[in-house]
Amino acid sequence: MDKIVVEGLGPPNAGKSTLMGHIASRLRYDGIPFLLLQNTDGSVKYLRSRALKIQEMMETMRLSGDEMTQLRNERSSLYQQILIEQDKKARRMRRGVVLIEHGLYGTVAMETGLGFKGSTLWSNLSSVLRPNLVIFLDVHPDELPVRGMSPLLKKGDFMQRVHGKMEAMYQCFYSPEKKNWIRLSGIEMENLDVTAASCVDRILDCLRAARVYSRSF
Repeated sequence: MDKIVVEGLGPPNAGKSTLMGHIASRLRYDGIPFLLLQNTDGSVKYLRSRALKIQEMMETMRLSGDEMTQLRNERSSLYQQILIEQDKKARRMRRGVVLIEHGLYGTVAMETGLGFKGSTLWSNLSSVLRPNLVIFLDVHPDELPVRGMSPLLKKGDFMQRVHGKMEAMYQCFYSPEKKNWIRLSGIEMENLDVTAASCVDRILDCLRAARVYSRSF
């Protein structure tokens, strides 16, 4: 059994954490080795708290254009560091499944939605492991619960832009031959037990194929 990386992709409040938790429970029950990487883990939690403080400053303080740009760059740098920390942990696992709640594609979609150049982000993160399987929670922005969502994320058409970036990634990277993406609707997210079981079946298929494809794309 080789190792594969699975990334959850979806807009904020789409249910990535909940779904990944259900998938982890199924893998544990089936005796499949796994590592679940969340934004609340160790040094990642510290980096995320710093990023959220910067985000709070962006939302509450009256800033000049240059000051806002500087804060946005600092915030982006912190999220890139989070991905690098997650990558280090993922590489230490030699076999089984690495589940990443919010990974490379999600970060690029969010940051480009805030105005960063995607090409720059991709090049800065070129060494980070690409997922073998992406679970895309295709929940329309109008269907997302707004409770607890950052005001910055609710401004203007930001969520529509992020959803559009994620849809573009799906169209670009999905391969029918390799079956490297799972696309889930909001309705499918309502029955998490069934959806998680279906995702685990696909994950096991990817594990079996890991010796054939060293990367899915």
